[in-house]
Amino acid sequence: MFVTGYLIIGFFTILAFFFSNIYVILALLVIASFGAGMLEPTTEAYFFDIIKKEQREKFYGPYNTTINVNSFLGRVIAAIFLLFLPFRFIFILFGISMFLFAIVSSKSKEIIEGRKIRHS
Repeated sequence: MFVTGYLIIGFFTILAFFFSNIYVILALLVIASFGAGMLEPTTEAYFFDIIKKEQREKFYGPYNTTINVNSFLGRVIAAIFLLFLPFRFIFILFGISMFLFAIVSSKSKEIIEGRKIRHS
């Protein structure tokens, strides 16, 4: 689910780089939000999947805090990026980072699945 969501977002945001019509870009970003919709509801389930039961209470608060911190950091990084390149290059930066997240998600899925098999 994560890999597919990240790939959808990455593909449509990079595609948005190649258009200058604001309505086409808006449509592409709306389509990309379907990929985000695949990610958002499953993040906590994924968190609980990778953490041990006795550690849940200890790490759940910091985990929820990092969601807001990362959102803020993403905006700051994009703003710094805009100081040097035109606005449309944000789509390339964001798309590439989504593809990198897809790779990380696919690798972590293999680790989790391996852990589940060993505990069965």
